[in-house]
Amino acid sequence: AFMSGFETSCQVTVNGVSGIDEVTADKKISISTEGGSLVVYGATEGSILRIYSISGLLIYEGKKYCVSGLEPGIYIVNIEGVTLKVVINLK
Repeated sequence: AFMSGFETSCQVTVNGVSGIDEVTADKKISISTEGGSLVVYGATEGSILRIYSISGLLIYEGKKYCVSGLEPGIYIVNIEGVTLKVVINLK
């Protein structure tokens, strides 16, 4: 780029690339949402379910896998090391 008579340049060299080739999950966790309720399937009994608002506020923490009364919106759900983003719609 030219600015006030000065010239600058930059050269970037990349040697080797690292990253994630494949993501696998040992758990078969699934989530169903309907009418403000969130239901978790496939969790081991006694596991802690955590539901966060999209801003990170903890909404629910417990061992109940059917949570009702959630407002429409986007939530982050965590159970047994599995984290999923879910959308609650009232229909």
